[in-house]
Amino acid sequence: MSQELITVTQLPVIEERLQSISETIQAQTEKVLSLAVTEDTYKQIKKRRTELTKRFNLLEDQRKAVKQKVMAPYDAFEEVYKKYVTDIFKPADTKLKSRIDEVEKTLLENKKKEVATYFQEASAAQNIDFVTFDDIEIKVLFSDSMKKLREQVDNALEKITGELAVIATLDYPEEILVEYKDNLNLTKSVLTVKNRKERLAAELQRKAKTQMSAPIARSMPSPEPITPVANDPEPEATPLEAAPEVATMAEPECEPEQSLITIIIKAHSCEEVMTITEICKARRLEYTIS
Repeated sequence: MSQELITVTQLPVIEERLQSISETIQAQTEKVLSLAVTEDTYKQIKKRRTELTKRFNLLEDQRKAVKQKVMAPYDAFEEVYKKYVTDIFKPADTKLKSRIDEVEKTLLENKKKEVATYFQEASAAQNIDFVTFDDIEIKVLFSDSMKKLREQVDNALEKITGELAVIATLDYPEEILVEYKDNLNLTKSVLTVKNRKERLAAELQRKAKTQMSAPIARSMPSPEPITPVANDPEPEATPLEAAPEVATMAEPECEPEQSLITIIIKAHSCEEVMTITEICKARRLEYTIS
């Protein structure tokens, strides 16, 4: 087996004589396997297997040697390639990328400033002084054109102007406007004020009912005992039902037996006034609207 079965004749050409080896091995294996199973054939099979293993190991050694011969020039070439190409290209690419990112960042910041300036001018022209550029949440991308960004600003301001016009037509516009300036959400602002008004009206009505439902006697002072004078005629008793009439008499010389209670209620809307007057009518109470 001194003959080289695999040789490197000229890179990357490799002389191959492996097919004949494969055919020989297959023929010898089939021949041994066809023998009858006896003690002698058992020994032959073991011998043939040992020979095949030895031959395979020899071929593996030659393959590794050939690989080393083939790879040696390539390894040398790769070292040169790495030195003059890879080690030069990668740092250069990293530097160029860093420079590109820096330029893009600068250009993007300049574009944002330009859009913000346009927003300030446009909002001032429309008398919108409670909104900042950040409030309208326009995302400025490097690839966006200034025409597109200006259109986004115009659309945002147009929306705000339209909502301000709507607010002016609603009830409680000042209160809704305060909420709107805080959140720039028309629906939320209207609902916030509406809910607050409803809670306030309910609370005022509850308090009014609580005060009016208390017994009248609790708000009246206890009458002072009268000591009868001898030989004087007994004063005529005043019926209880006539007490309110005495309280409303205009003669200054008559001292009313019941003191009037005056309650001042400040209402913030016509709705609240109507609620309070309905309560007074139901209780038959006198009231004055000023």
